[in-house]
Amino acid sequence: MNTLVRWSFVFMLLSGIQPSLFAVENNDRLSVQWDSIKLLCGQAFFYGSINEAAQQAEALISLSRRSGNDSLSCLALMIKSTVVNDPLKSLQSFEEALKAADRFGNIEMIITAKSNFAINRFDVGDIRRAYVLTRELLALADSLNSDLAREQANLNLAQIYDYIGESQKSAECLHTLVSMLKKNDYHKSLLSLRTAEAYAGIARCYGKLNMPDSAKWYMDQSLQLAHQHQLSDVLTRGYIELAAYYGQNPSPSASDLQKMRIALDSASQHKGLEDWHLLHQFKITEAKYFLLSGRQRQCIEMANQLLPIAEKAADTETVRNIKELLYLAHSQLKEFEQAFVNHQAWTALNDSIATDELATKLAIYEVDRQTQEKELENLDLRRKNELARQRARLMGIGG
Repeated sequence: MNTLVRWSFVFMLLSGIQPSLFAVENNDRLSVQWDSIKLLCGQAFFYGSINEAAQQAEALISLSRRSGNDSLSCLALMIKSTVVNDPLKSLQSFEEALKAADRFGNIEMIITAKSNFAINRFDVGDIRRAYVLTRELLALADSLNSDLAREQANLNLAQIYDYIGESQKSAECLHTLVSMLKKNDYHKSLLSLRTAEAYAGIARCYGKLNMPDSAKWYMDQSLQLAHQHQLSDVLTRGYIELAAYYGQNPSPSASDLQKMRIALDSASQHKGLEDWHLLHQFKITEAKYFLLSGRQRQCIEMANQLLPIAEKAADTETVRNIKELLYLAHSQLKEFEQAFVNHQAWTALNDSIATDELATKLAIYEVDRQTQEKELENLDLRRKNELARQRARLMGIGG
């Protein structure tokens, strides 16, 4: 599951959005039952057990249908959509939840639904639509002066900018989020969760910007917060990133390899690997560990096991990384025919991803251009209206 969807979900679930409960029989019993199941779902997700959270979400869906309450159904649909570990399957529920939120939900539900729908569009590759929805969320934040909407928008923008290679802009969005979190009165554990995730995102950005010292500092801060509250998915992701950090040198020292292995073992001890995005990242990092430690056959075996799974999930980034590992491993074993085939595939995927990133950048720039033109038109219209009012006043005085 996408990292930012996870953030949005945890905030929505634990921040106390309460739909108006209504049932023909025993409304109090319904409310207690809803809160109990929601708490179990939230705890499961908070501690990284996606499968358990999904089961509780289905129970919420069943309860909301029995209640016949649209507001309740909206929240249940959003929860179900978020815990489904497949963006294509969650799309229909997100669309239904967004419509229900517009009709019956309160403003927090509308903001959360719109934000999660934007990230869902991101997950299925519709980056331009995700960006447009996020711009709408920013406009909503300005019109309502809503910190919640601004936070969600910054989460979304961080993900979008990271995708198109704008790591500096992504880090700036996450820094903005951290500043906003410090100003708002959140529960301590929830604040730590969101801050830990933001720090982990900043660490990734600094790693891509070739700032290893800054990346390591934010990585350590994220892990420290995650340990304090036993946040399984944050710990898993953090240790995977730490392992990748120690394995970034093509010829790492024995000490770095040992630290890389320890980090990988630590990552495997948490439930966060239920998330297939994290599982793919973990296996790629472990395959790289085998390559760096001279165990090319184990690297090839792991990469070939993951390849059909990544292709089925349309995880292009993982497929590219697999082809690179296979190319390098076969080259080191002097199996040049296999190395050549995988190198060709890796090069083609590099070109394809670069083309997609460029197309996405151009689409985003076009959205920005259209937005600026519309803002200029509105400004010009306001100036003309003001000029007309001034002229009318002057004509009235003269008359």
